[in-house]
Amino acid sequence: MTTFSAIYENGMLRPSRRLPFEEGEAVEVTIIPAPIPLRQPTPEEWTRKVQAAKSIEEWMALANSCPVPDDGYDVIQAMNETRRANGEQLLTREN
Repeated sequence: MTTFSAIYENGMLRPSRRLPFEEGEAVEVTIIPAPIPLRQPTPEEWTRKVQAAKSIEEWMALANSCPVPDDGYDVIQAMNETRRANGEQLLTREN
């Protein structure tokens, strides 16, 4: 079984990548509309949700669902800077 995304345009489905089929190979197709992407919470909303977490499991689920920032922010580096300022052991060794 092969799963792939496609765009429907001009009456045809255009796969988002090359498919692993031979020319003329018969396949069955099931169409499932892609879910509508949800709006990402703002940093303030994430902060409120994390602070309101009632268990470590809930906190971890929120942390694992947090989108990876693409602005070059390094959370480990930021945590190390805070730990260094407080005289605490760093999370990682720095070269």
